[in-house]
Amino acid sequence: MGFSKSIIQSTMIKITLLMFGIMVILYFFIANIYWDEEVLKKEFELMSAASVLENQIQAHYTDIKLYKDDRNLSNEEKITEMNALLGQDVANLSAKYSNIRMGYFDKEIDQNIIFAPSAESVVKDQLNAEFFRLFQSGNAKFINETGVIDWNGQGIIAVAVPLYYQNTVIGYTWAEVGTDNIFYLSSFKYARVLVPSIILWIIVLAIKSSPY
Repeated sequence: MGFSKSIIQSTMIKITLLMFGIMVILYFFIANIYWDEEVLKKEFELMSAASVLENQIQAHYTDIKLYKDDRNLSNEEKITEMNALLGQDVANLSAKYSNIRMGYFDKEIDQNIIFAPSAESVVKDQLNAEFFRLFQSGNAKFINETGVIDWNGQGIIAVAVPLYYQNTVIGYTWAEVGTDNIFYLSSFKYARVLVPSIILWIIVLAIKSSPY
């Protein structure tokens, strides 16, 4: 009887270890699915924020162009005036999307003229180079910085939306967010599946190992 029970216990241990190994392997595959799901959600939010900012700039572009065409103003003064013109709209947008950095790049002035919030963007040079392709394609573009899916939670997801005036791309609005929250959120979601499964097998093993 004891010998038979020992075999059962040994078998349960092997099954538990096997299941644990399988779950760990599956974790890296399924967690990637959760990651992709969170990235898609964030890309939709980024597109919404950049599109709203683009609409706000379009609505005020007649006045913005007056500042841009004013030869008596330096570029710095033009940017100051444009930020004052859009200040309240941008502030409201920034409050709505508090976890997102966004802005507007003007092709003629050749720099970002709007930041929301006021803290400087962390978009890197290679991302800006990608965004410049908008002037040729005229289409919105998503950017996932190289290496963001390295399981270290670091990186940037960004989107740029072209702004048109008289059928010509004159600039683009952009929105970006760090991937650290996405990384932890996607990992946590799958951990809620993995951890209970492991606990269940531990309970089953404990019951089978019980002398009673």
